[in-house]
Amino acid sequence: MMSRILKNSFGEKEKILKYFSICNRYIKIQIVALLLKWLAIFLAISAGLFFLDQAQLIALPESKKMVNKVQQTPYEEILGQNNFSNNLSKYLNIISVEDVSQWIVSIWLILAIIFFLIITPAIVFYNVFYLKISNEFVFTDQRIIVKRGWLETSVKTIYYNQITDIGVSQSLLERIIKSGTLSISTAGSDGYEAILYHVRNPYKLKKVLYDIKINYQKKNGNNNQEENNQQK
Repeated sequence: MMSRILKNSFGEKEKILKYFSICNRYIKIQIVALLLKWLAIFLAISAGLFFLDQAQLIALPESKKMVNKVQQTPYEEILGQNNFSNNLSKYLNIISVEDVSQWIVSIWLILAIIFFLIITPAIVFYNVFYLKISNEFVFTDQRIIVKRGWLETSVKTIYYNQITDIGVSQSLLERIIKSGTLSISTAGSDGYEAILYHVRNPYKLKKVLYDIKINYQKKNGNNNQEENNQQK
């Protein structure tokens, strides 16, 4: 659905020839890739918490036994270990295996809530809504309009008679899903005037843009000739 900002950019007699945004296939793959990445992180942390819980089931009781043995040695006062062992025994007796397990479960639940209720919706929102609405491209019968952003927006205009080169680049993944990047150069500009990332069928889009450009030049060339004839 075209945004209101873009609709307000058209002239009264300006015709829309093609409206598009980022390729849907790219967005779907992006969502899956990001979800798998964060899921792997969540599972790795979960595994670490599980092994930590299993380790404390053994380590905590053994630590208590070792401290109690130290307290029973007759050389405790000579070695100056009385205060240290008493304090350590005091803290270890406060902490139970069940308490540590509950803490670990609480940490896991917090991470699960963050992953399922914050990270997952944020990934879906960013890719499904934000990427689409913040990257809108239109070919009209007079110019190219590129709109970027959602809350803060910018609108760029490129007239067809300014275009000097149209480039296409694709990664291996983009070739598989039939998407790519369309780069547009204009006269007097360094580099590319506009780069349309992750668009569908970039080579077909390049041909469409090239045909529009040629038709625009022919039409305006004929109009210029008619104006010159009228002046003569």
